[in-house]
Amino acid sequence: MKKHEVETELILEGNITTKEYIEFRYFNQRRLLLSVIAAFTLLIFVLYLLSTAGLFRSLMISISCMAVMYIAMRLLFLYVPKKELEKDKLLREKMQYVINKDGIIQKVKDKSRTDLTWKDLSFIKELSNSFVIYLPRKQAFLIPKSFFKSKQEEDIFREIVQRNLKIM
Repeated sequence: MKKHEVETELILEGNITTKEYIEFRYFNQRRLLLSVIAAFTLLIFVLYLLSTAGLFRSLMISISCMAVMYIAMRLLFLYVPKKELEKDKLLREKMQYVINKDGIIQKVKDKSRTDLTWKDLSFIKELSNSFVIYLPRKQAFLIPKSFFKSKQEEDIFREIVQRNLKIM
């Protein structure tokens, strides 16, 4: 990969799509989803095992409940982010990100501006459709890949992040 100038400044603009927001929310909440399903399955298994159901029957009932719970939670993870995106006018506005050696600036029209230095960021995670930028205290925001004009801009972004954040 060709090295780009560190002084490069990227200006990215766009609107977050429903698909990008769902991926972002699911990624951020997947541990909760798995924890709830695991705890519920274990509870069902122990309760049926303590009853006269027997090991095999308890296992089958627990697996069935786990499957139903997983499907229900996945459907919930599709529905809730869609509603959040519909209700939150700021999320639906056109966003602009300015990324350079000093940090990242997020602008939402004339309504919001967030200036972050590289020291403010915990880490950045790349997903299939976006980059998730984490701040301390589990706060996060995303830069969808659809905001980039080319793969070269994505590469420049990765390089700026690797040089300044040292984590990716």
